[in-house]
Amino acid sequence: MFQIIQTIALRLGEEKIIDKTTFKSWQDVISYCRTRIGFIEKESFLVIFVDSKNSIIAADELASGTVDKVAVYPREIVRNALKYHATAIILVHNHPSGSTEPSQQDIAMTKHNHQAIKAIDARLHDHLIISSEGHFSFKNAGLI
Repeated sequence: MFQIIQTIALRLGEEKIIDKTTFKSWQDVISYCRTRIGFIEKESFLVIFVDSKNSIIAADELASGTVDKVAVYPREIVRNALKYHATAIILVHNHPSGSTEPSQQDIAMTKHNHQAIKAIDARLHDHLIISSEGHFSFKNAGLI
């Protein structure tokens, strides 16, 4: 029953944000991400692809991991960005523990993905860590 409710909430949250022509606010992005992966019990990696007007083209869950790790490969992000003709990307992953502090692996992975995204002349808007309790922005922390 809980999974049915979660699926309905996900669909409603996704429709609300994807139906918008552009992001109305950064809080809309945070709310969507929390609805989509904030309460999952394993780490999950979501990539939001946007065009030059910040209209959402797609939001793909590219990887699912364990309780405390998820691997995402730059080639998958780049392949999808090229497929969607995206000009900008938002990386998002969750921390089931509730802590939103980035690990050293999170920081290194962000730098690695940022380089790959720049190589195809796209922008990395941000990398967010989402939990049921809050979020962390790599951009706001000066890590991008």
